[in-house]
Amino acid sequence: MSNLFEHIVNRIKETGLIASGESIVVGVSGGADSVLLLHALASLRESMKIDILAVHVHHGIRGAEADRDAEFVREQCDGLEVPCRVIRADVPSIALQEKMTVEEAGRTVRYGFFFEEMERVGAHKLAVAHHRDDSAETILFNLVRGSGIKGLCGIAPIQGKIIRPLIDLRRTEIEETLSEAGLCWREDSTNQEVVYSRNRIRHELIPYLEREFNSDAVDHLTKMAGILRDIDDHMEAEAERWIETYAKSGSLPVEPLKAADRALQGYLIRKRLGELGGLKDITSEHVEMIRSLLGKTGGKTICLPGGRSVRREYDQLFFFTVNEDKETGMIPVELSVCEISPEKVEKIASDPYTKCFDYDKIKVKLCLRTRKTGDSLVVFADGRSQSVKEYMINAKIPAGQRDRIPLLVSGDEVVWIVGYRASEKFRVTDETRRVLLVKATTNNI
Repeated sequence: MSNLFEHIVNRIKETGLIASGESIVVGVSGGADSVLLLHALASLRESMKIDILAVHVHHGIRGAEADRDAEFVREQCDGLEVPCRVIRADVPSIALQEKMTVEEAGRTVRYGFFFEEMERVGAHKLAVAHHRDDSAETILFNLVRGSGIKGLCGIAPIQGKIIRPLIDLRRTEIEETLSEAGLCWREDSTNQEVVYSRNRIRHELIPYLEREFNSDAVDHLTKMAGILRDIDDHMEAEAERWIETYAKSGSLPVEPLKAADRALQGYLIRKRLGELGGLKDITSEHVEMIRSLLGKTGGKTICLPGGRSVRREYDQLFFFTVNEDKETGMIPVELSVCEISPEKVEKIASDPYTKCFDYDKIKVKLCLRTRKTGDSLVVFADGRSQSVKEYMINAKIPAGQRDRIPLLVSGDEVVWIVGYRASEKFRVTDETRRVLLVKATTNNI
């Protein structure tokens, strides 16, 4: 093998992510990163006395191209005498059934199979091929979505039983190493499609940052992420100690929470939300909404994505999920409406329950109601729309909650799915002369 390859193999060995005698499942897609990981681990089998099993998941997408990927992985494994499992799944059907995007369903299915294989063969660890560019893309993706510190920590080298031996390498290093070693790999055609947010970050945003600002932008982003991971670990430990001292299960006491510093408050709130099924779709705006309950009286409720809610009752904040079997009728909501000048729009704090609209485009009196058959929402600047039903499915709004979400409508036109998406038709533009500011407050679900 080449000098570059040997250097990378030694780097992997020196990280300590893999211990002598371990059994490892390695995810192999056929892309450059996973091919390098496969060959690197195979070269360590004898010196570290490790066993490896390659697993390739065929997602039922891309037809013959995906078939060729699977065959390529088989051939690579045969040449290395590495056991290989190719598992097929109908990811599009699973995405439809579980009301997930295809990308989300693919990741869920993929890792599900990886862990099943780990259990079947008694593997100690799962090795996946994320690299430094992946981590930088994740940081930027989370940054523009309004993430807190956790989202800016990038991709960690180790996460439970998952290890990422290539996380310190750049994509260019990986491809250069393979080329020098005379190894080939497969390219997934969908990785070039810039309709996906991550692909736009990969092919447009990061090259722009490196070209126009700093050629070491990716390295600086991932170094920052490492610092933030250290801070995050410290704050998680502080939050755990605080909860053991002051809190009961499923709640946070208001007065001690007020006395805590803002950073710790955020960790405590996220910790409780995470206990309700993870932090998916929870942003810093949602945390601020919950924090605002500290200054209110009892009986106030904040509704959050995924059927989660937080309620202030006397001196406690209670964190809970809505019982879809018992909750019926539209979620009670109070609206405050006023006209402001276009110059003031930029000063309005943006959150899921505050929206600005072009007042002159609203021709019929506004009212609140729940969804009905045929409702649609303009979601593209060119006027194309999406059904409210489809939007709610894609937004992962629980089925039992969809008929309870308030819609702000003008005649038969949906202006705003309160707490979620507003119509592009009524968006404030440079031509807007009058702006309608609408704030929604939910109370007493």
